[in-house]
Amino acid sequence: MTAAPFRQFSPDPLFHVSTSTGTARRQDLDAAEGERRRDAALDLLRERRAVWVRRAQRALLTAVLERGTATADDVAAAVDLPPDLDGRLLGAAPGALAHAGLLELCGYVRSTRPTRHASVIAVWGLADAAAALAWLRDNPDLPDLDEGEQRQLTLFECETPTAGTAGARF
Repeated sequence: MTAAPFRQFSPDPLFHVSTSTGTARRQDLDAAEGERRRDAALDLLRERRAVWVRRAQRALLTAVLERGTATADDVAAAVDLPPDLDGRLLGAAPGALAHAGLLELCGYVRSTRPTRHASVIAVWGLADAAAALAWLRDNPDLPDLDEGEQRQLTLFECETPTAGTAGARF
């Protein structure tokens, strides 16, 4: 996946994007590194939370097929995550579907989930209905995990959790 070109706009007018001389170049470099880190984290989620990411992908495609568009809020409402898993893992769902040409980014809205603090989230639309239906047919829900499948339980090897991650599992 290549980095998106620098854009001098924000999906939300509350966020200012500086365009002073030299700033755009630095933002390009920072954005590329940020995208690299994001992609690495999402790949890890897709690998170690495969059951939940698959359920999220199926929920997202189903919602888009039924309503025309969908957001992370729709996915969160449809996928019943265990209480000790962090809901941010659902963010791993749309990227692979968009990359495969099934979904397209339509815009941005504010989340209605209180836990998201009205953050800006993507609105996804259908890019290819036939391909989406084929994907759903070829990618059924994965079976629930057995108690002994520890690989799904630990995402990051971390002996000392930070204050923000204490008790949470991604």
